[in-house]
Amino acid sequence: MIDVQDRDLQMAIRLLEESSDTFVAVRDEAFIYRSKERGVSPVFAAKAENIPLFGAAVADRVIGRGMALLLAGEGVCLVYGQTVSAPAKAFLEDRGMFAGAGREVPVIVNRTEDGLCPLEAATMEICDPDKALDVIEAIRREIMRQGHE
Repeated sequence: MIDVQDRDLQMAIRLLEESSDTFVAVRDEAFIYRSKERGVSPVFAAKAENIPLFGAAVADRVIGRGMALLLAGEGVCLVYGQTVSAPAKAFLEDRGMFAGAGREVPVIVNRTEDGLCPLEAATMEICDPDKALDVIEAIRREIMRQGHE
């Protein structure tokens, strides 16, 4: 018998693969949040809209260590990524949250592909989701500040 979380995960993966969404969260066999935003933005957007991800199964296009830590902090149960970094996979496996990947890569690179993703680099040694949240928020603020200059 397939349990509800497994059905939730199957629904999330199916929608991710059949749509242009980048992030899908399902809980109790209902879609609770969908996004077309990149990176960790969907988690922050869901929080801003007061949509709790606790207990959800999440499917995402790219899961790096920063996203893995954020999802753990939000209480997500299962995580699938079309692309998952090895550090993210290890963290999720340690927490019993890893549900699979389309492909595993050594690390997530930045958008210009000339170095590590800043969130991957900044969270590589962090295991506490609350500490990771503080670090990620600071990096996001800096990126936004630079983008608005």
